[in-house]
Amino acid sequence: MLIILDWINTFRDLFFTYEFIIVPIVFLSFFLFGFIAIHKKNSRKYYLTTIVILLLISSILALQMFPFTHAHRFTDNADQNSTANDIRMVDSGGDELMLDARAVKPLRDWALASKLADLEDNSTRIEMTDEIMEYANIHRAEIESSVPRWRHPPPSVRHHWDRSTLDSYNEFESIRVYNVETIYSQDSAEIHNKTQECLIEINPHTETIVEGCNNV
Repeated sequence: MLIILDWINTFRDLFFTYEFIIVPIVFLSFFLFGFIAIHKKNSRKYYLTTIVILLLISSILALQMFPFTHAHRFTDNADQNSTANDIRMVDSGGDELMLDARAVKPLRDWALASKLADLEDNSTRIEMTDEIMEYANIHRAEIESSVPRWRHPPPSVRHHWDRSTLDSYNEFESIRVYNVETIYSQDSAEIHNKTQECLIEINPHTETIVEGCNNV
């Protein structure tokens, strides 16, 4: 059982990490098979039947299936309890800014946060943090540039930086990893309670690691 769970978790992590590649391939393949079906009478009937069945299942049961990711009639209810890790940049003044997920694409910011929280090797933690800081500074420089690189934030980005926001922050010096627990109402219409705990602060320049963020 544990082996099966490990495989499932590994597959899920790989999917979310490389979702930006997998989803377009699945989406384009769907239409490619449709194009083939148009020119082959024998497969046309099966292709159309499959589309109708998938649309009915997605709509009636409110399931998200590629490529019908938003074809169902109902909104998605979040789990009543939700727990996640996130990364926050810390500037020289101690002010925090949630990491813009675009800075570490194609990796997922929450996956990096969980990895940093779970790692036991401090040298690897510092190395990972140094890379995250480098990507974040590059992304920040692009936004603050007089000719910023135009890039529309994808829907999956929860927090994205802009020039006016970054003007309020000094140079980034460290990162903090937070564990955030959100409790929703039964119908997911509102948030009942939201708590957060700072798990770790890492400064790659001084190579210091503070468990529990005692200085927060």
